[in-house]
Amino acid sequence: MIIELIKGVALLLALSLLQSFVRRYWRQNEILGQMVSGVLFGGICVIGMETPLEVVPGVIFDARSIVLSMSGLFGGPVVGAIAAVIAGGYRAWIGGAGATVGVAVIVSSVVLGLAYRYCHDRGWVKVGVIQLLAFGLIVHGVVVLLFTQLPPDVVQKVMDNVAVPLLLTFTPATAFLGILLQDINNRVATETALYEVQERFRAFADHAPIKLHIKDTKGRYILINRKSAELFGVTNEYIRGKTAGDIFPPERAEAFNAQDRIVLETGRPAEMEEEFPTGDSVHTYLTVKFPILGANGDIVAIGSSGIDITERKKIELELLKSHDDLERRVEDRTLELSQEVAERKRAEERAEFASHSKSSLLANMSHEFRTPLNAIIGFSDAMIAETFGPLGDEKYREYMDDIHHSGQHLLELINDIL
Repeated sequence: MIIELIKGVALLLALSLLQSFVRRYWRQNEILGQMVSGVLFGGICVIGMETPLEVVPGVIFDARSIVLSMSGLFGGPVVGAIAAVIAGGYRAWIGGAGATVGVAVIVSSVVLGLAYRYCHDRGWVKVGVIQLLAFGLIVHGVVVLLFTQLPPDVVQKVMDNVAVPLLLTFTPATAFLGILLQDINNRVATETALYEVQERFRAFADHAPIKLHIKDTKGRYILINRKSAELFGVTNEYIRGKTAGDIFPPERAEAFNAQDRIVLETGRPAEMEEEFPTGDSVHTYLTVKFPILGANGDIVAIGSSGIDITERKKIELELLKSHDDLERRVEDRTLELSQEVAERKRAEERAEFASHSKSSLLANMSHEFRTPLNAIIGFSDAMIAETFGPLGDEKYREYMDDIHHSGQHLLELINDIL
């Protein structure tokens, strides 16, 4: 039984490795993968039955119960059915007294595996070490019960020599293979999920209207999206593993590398403007480079994303030019207004001076004209009234009247003017 166990362990290891290969290679074609897995499980059973433990002629024991129960649990109905047909057909072809029981063992192992899978899919049980040990014990307990259907003279010999060692060895062997296959399933599921995430990211990146790329810490390109590939004039397959020095002129490559070193040294994102010649023009990109951290917090790569701001730069330049023109016009108008204000102030000063001159003139006229006129009128009144004596000749009296009337008339004119 020990030799049988060693042989069974070797077959189980081979099965796990081959199953890992099958799951990875045919994960994109589920039906074909299931068919290959079924043939693999059935083929392993056939190999095991080639060198079995034979208790009596026609009654053989091997690890097929372990393999087939796992085919139902981890492979499902299609894998289990194919494996059962192959193993059952070969066991029936071998024949012997135990052929019927051997086929029954094959069918029961697959059915129990499918039952376990059914319960696990509905969340009733888990697939762990304890659960697999219990499952192995159930499977091989059923196998021992099926042994009782052998001819009576064989049953006692089987029970004495095989039943207990089979339960003690094949039960942990079932758990061992289950753990291996569960680990394979987990790994394949993780790889599949990672592959799907990568494909989704690539689809998203390739259809993004910005340039995206990832470099390792040595400056080698790991991935670029379609926009970057068009901008660089390369393909993703060509640029992978190459550095900026392999793609761009030395000056431009050194500028890119200097920006990468800033991110590596500071561990923080950095924003800059980059120029790329395209055809007969140069496009400007606003680029953000950022560190990508690993599980331990160390920088494992440098990511870069950039958006084309060429049109925005043109608009900014036009706005700046318009702003300068506006400032110049404002300065010119301000100077004109200043000149107007200065001229208006000078005009006000001239008007004020003129007003002052007018007031001074009128005051002088009032004093200089009225004073002598008042004297003339007053003296002429006194002379007409002969206040200090007679005038004498009548001709002088006429003259005085004319002087008096002329003075009055002149005074009225001056009053009107003032």
